[in-house]
Amino acid sequence: MITSGNGAIIKPSEVSANCSAVIAKFVSKYLDPDLFSVIEGGVDVAVALNQQKLDMICFTGSTMVGKIVA
Repeated sequence: MITSGNGAIIKPSEVSANCSAVIAKFVSKYLDPDLFSVIEGGVDVAVALNQQKLDMICFTGSTMVGKIVA
C-alpha cells in the first residue's frame, strides 16, 4: 500500500511495546511525516482509531478482534 502512493496510519500492537517503539522510530525517520504516522497505545487508542473514517483497514491479528475491526 505504501508503494501505491497512499498515506498510512500505523497502529502497532500494544502487546509488544519495544517493537512498537522501533516501528515509530523508523517510520518517523525514513517516511514522510505528512503521509505516514504511527499511533502507539493500548486498546482505548485502537478503539478511537477504529471509529475514524478510513478508506481501508489492513488488520493482522486474532479472528475475534478482526470481527470487531470489521
